[in-house]
Amino acid sequence: MQAEILNLLTDLRDKQGLTSLMVSHDLSVVGHMCEHLAVMKSGETVEIMDVETLRTGQARHAYSQDLLAASV
Repeated sequence: MQAEILNLLTDLRDKQGLTSLMVSHDLSVVGHMCEHLAVMKSGETVEIMDVETLRTGQARHAYSQDLLAASV
């Protein structure tokens, strides 16, 4: 069900030329749906990166690295 909804959102975004904002703890979904992301900790942005940085595991901030390690 999650994949169907995400695919519908992607189709809408692409067909209508929309921009979307996604909030998620699921880095695999973020990697699939987003071009850029901001990592937040305790309400503060600690890192902004493109999704390629996420995919290659090259996050700079320790908290971002911890999130990546936990998602494997």
